[in-house]
Amino acid sequence: MINRVDKFVLSIIILLSIVVLVFVFVSEYVFGFQSCILCKYQRIPYFAVILLGCLALHIKNINHGAVLRLIGIIFLFGTAIAAYHVGIEKHWWTAASCGVSQELTPDFDAFKLDLSVKMPKKCDEINWTFLGLSMAVYNVILSTFLALLCLAGNKCYWNLKLHNYEKGHN
Repeated sequence: MINRVDKFVLSIIILLSIVVLVFVFVSEYVFGFQSCILCKYQRIPYFAVILLGCLALHIKNINHGAVLRLIGIIFLFGTAIAAYHVGIEKHWWTAASCGVSQELTPDFDAFKLDLSVKMPKKCDEINWTFLGLSMAVYNVILSTFLALLCLAGNKCYWNLKLHNYEKGHN
């Protein structure tokens, strides 16, 4: 029973991660929103969760509860990246290498090449907001929720397992 619940939660987490990535790629490639480097870093936890979760669902004798704990930790890292990005957007701190152009070279040919290269988007430029919140803020909320879902669900797992153990020994 517990294993089926873990598999169900894992499936939901994978599905939500896929939905997030589809939303991000549609925003970028259909609606033309540019992504900064931190936006791209925020995608990594979702890719990792999809890969790890799909592997866990196809391995028969794996502890799905342990996989959920690991995924919860991955989402906590995602929360940290997104929170860092929000801080840059709000100008609470700066990132030295986020969308900053390189130093100009004295060589004219290198200068012409620099002009032809598209400049990366700065991390403090916000493409889109909904209810006054940027995508990075929504990612902080979603990543935190998914981390808590994985970690709290695991706590319920251990409480249920302990309850079943005590029930069997009384």
